[in-house]
Amino acid sequence: MPTSESTSEALPTELWLEIFSYLPRKSRRKAMGINRFFFDLVLDELYEEVCIVADNEETLHRFSQLQNEAIATRVQRLYISPKFLSGLGNHHEAVVQTTVQQTFRSVLTTFMGAAKPAAGRNASPKVSQGTVLLATAEKNIRLCSNIRELKIVLRDQTLTCPFKSLLKSLWHPESIAPRLKTLILESTPAKLAELLGLSLYKLSNFMTSLEHLDISFSVDPTISDASLATNFNFKPFFGVFKHKLNSLSTSGLLLPHLFDLYKNVPTFTALRKLEIFVIANVRDLFPLNQVSRCIMKHANTLEHLVLKSQVRHLESIVGNSNSLFIDWLTLRGNNHGHQTFSSLVLPHLRIMELGLRDTWVYWNIPSFPVVFPNFARVTPALRELTIADAELPFSRLCELVDCLPTRNGRCTIELLKLHTDMLSQELMDLLAGKVPGLKSLELHLSVATETMAHSSPIQFSFCETIRTRSYPRWKLQHLRITSTSFCGKPHPNIFIMKAVAATLAGEVTLATSYRCDCDPLLN
Repeated sequence: MPTSESTSEALPTELWLEIFSYLPRKSRRKAMGINRFFFDLVLDELYEEVCIVADNEETLHRFSQLQNEAIATRVQRLYISPKFLSGLGNHHEAVVQTTVQQTFRSVLTTFMGAAKPAAGRNASPKVSQGTVLLATAEKNIRLCSNIRELKIVLRDQTLTCPFKSLLKSLWHPESIAPRLKTLILESTPAKLAELLGLSLYKLSNFMTSLEHLDISFSVDPTISDASLATNFNFKPFFGVFKHKLNSLSTSGLLLPHLFDLYKNVPTFTALRKLEIFVIANVRDLFPLNQVSRCIMKHANTLEHLVLKSQVRHLESIVGNSNSLFIDWLTLRGNNHGHQTFSSLVLPHLRIMELGLRDTWVYWNIPSFPVVFPNFARVTPALRELTIADAELPFSRLCELVDCLPTRNGRCTIELLKLHTDMLSQELMDLLAGKVPGLKSLELHLSVATETMAHSSPIQFSFCETIRTRSYPRWKLQHLRITSTSFCGKPHPNIFIMKAVAATLAGEVTLATSYRCDCDPLLN
């Protein structure tokens, strides 16, 4: 009779991980008691990422467990954003003084055998649990030999002495620095300058494996706009990774955050992917020159470009890009000495994600007759295109299709992701006729419902009339169509997908999977 051990090992580990992903966290932990296989599987998941956020007993226990090598080697990601250091403000000096006193008494006790002081006026200040947690993390993180990603998020936290000590310890060669492949820094400008000033740029030489760097600026509402500059020279920091990075991601206000950063970006000789999330708060095109130059420096290596007119985390910055972003995106040639995006040529770019605003593409069509760059000229090798953050009416979709790259008169786009108001026969005719080589299509519909029982007349009419259409030469292989569910999140619209699939001659895979908090199986 097969044992539970042999039965569980009969399936690939990847399949068990997929099954476990659909279980609530509590149920996953209970599976640890079934057998050794499940014990290791769940333990891998529990310790895949360790976080310093709260200074509670659970977090302290988790970092204490890292002294066990069998557990420490399971950690792959480290996330640091200590909420317990938030809003200390004027108490910073008191914290520093207490820490010094604690350290001094600890040294006395350890090396001079000092007796434990009696309770009373002369007793040592009580060591906070947060201080113990930071010290424990500093000691045990270096044992995590498989950490590949480090994310640090700092906003209103005070960089106390124990916290600074932990941060500095991460960059040393005997710690995790040589093994890091991804470094993510998300912070206010002042905190980022302070963080980078903690010998990071000096010790960054030990980050010999770093491939992806992500820097996101957020705004501290207590600091005036005049004080937003980082006051940090990125040039020596970037110089260390000049021949290592293959992916760079940035997010923030163009002025003053990203303007200075892009000015100091060298030519990363191995850069394949560049992500630019920017609020173009500009009065003329001059500041956007730095964005153009940053992109142009990597024209010979760039294969994937993400360009969005909004920051990555909307809650971190309030504001919108100026409409000059569209001018920079669409104008060709030397526009009064300004280098625009449409004046560039990116010969090796194969993947592009472009984020626009609804007010540009939908409501102000007379004000913005053109909102897309000439992809055929700028990105002649483009194969995958995503237009995000904006709902495209049919007129804009026509504009988009007309500027896509072609070869021998045939559009070369193979993957397309769009957000449109509704699906129509005209749109299907447009895509099938002008993008016949399309292999993958993903659409999000604003005017649609998940079920036919609650469908709008427009949706019902489309599903009925599309049956009269046939696209035998359209080689579509992958189809995903979503609509907004009652929970406010996009869900696959199976009814519309089946209606579209019925018009195709070949087999098409319908992407119906999704993960959402409204799914009762996940709660």
